[in-house]
Amino acid sequence: MVPLTHKQITDITGSLDDDLIVRIVDSGATLEELVEAHGWFVDSRAMGKARHHRPAGKVVQLCEILEAGWVPREPE
Repeated sequence: MVPLTHKQITDITGSLDDDLIVRIVDSGATLEELVEAHGWFVDSRAMGKARHHRPAGKVVQLCEILEAGWVPREPE
């Protein structure tokens, strides 16, 4: 398995601190898992935690990494 690249990660997540990118790469996640985790993360921020099912495996790990790097935006 080929590790995710910095560009692949930031294309999906937007700008992240380098330490978070390293954690994502070190997780061994696939591109598909990162896309799924980012979708869960964005949806949970917008709609709360209520969903039909919960993520599992590496997707949970990736959601936790994304949560660690989340900084609320100031209203414009």
